[in-house]
Amino acid sequence: MKTAYQTESKGYTFSTAMQEAARCLLCEDAPCSKACPAQTDPARFIRSLRFNNVKGAAETIRENNALGAVCARVCPTERYCESACTRAKIDHPINIGGL
Repeated sequence: MKTAYQTESKGYTFSTAMQEAARCLLCEDAPCSKACPAQTDPARFIRSLRFNNVKGAAETIRENNALGAVCARVCPTERYCESACTRAKIDHPINIGGL
C-alpha cells in the first residue's frame, strides 16, 4: 500500500518535482534501476530531472519503456525501485512513480 508521500494524487509542480529529484543520492550502482522489472532506469531519468533536463528524462523513459506513464500508475513501485532506493535508509525513498 502506498504511503502519503507516494500517492499519485499528490501531484508535482515543476518546482516540487525538481525538489524531489534533488533528494536523489546519485548512486553509482543505482539499486533502484537494478530493481526495476520494466528496465525503465529510474536513476537515469531522475538524474536528468535533477539537472533540469526534462526532455532527457522523458526520452530515457520512452526509450526503455513505451508505457512508462502507465507503469508509473500500476507498478507497485514501493515493492521494487522505491524499496531499493538508498535514500530510504536516511528518511524515505524518492517518489519514483510520482516523478
